Amino acid sequence: MRIIGPNRLGIYHSEHGLAFRQLPRDSGPVGFVSQGGGHAINFALIGKVTGLRFSTVIGFGNRCDVDAAEVLDYLADDPKTKVVAVYVEGIRDGHRFFNLLKRAAARKPVVMEG
Repeated sequence: MRIIGPNRLGIYHSEHGLAFRQLPRDSGPVGFVSQGGGHAINFALIGKVTGLRFSTVIGFGNRCDVDAAEVLDYLADDPKTKVVAVYVEGIRDGHRFFNLLKRAAARKPVVMEG
């Protein structure tokens, strides 16, 4: 079993009806990975108001198990995700993360803040 968290808001996957708030059920092209739980929910709520729809939003928090690199790798392979947005506060294995970031960016646009 894998663990997302602690100190996170979880996973929003509109197509499968998995949500941490009252968010749209219609899927969109943006995947968002966020270390900050507040960023994850705020981004999703702004999307709700502005019409921006998400394939997946994952707020992974303090990363006791699943981290940004792993979620980035997932979104790079997800056919429903056409654009990836990333917010990270710290990276454990910079070499691994950078390699996965290059891999993802070769497949689709990636926007990152940290």
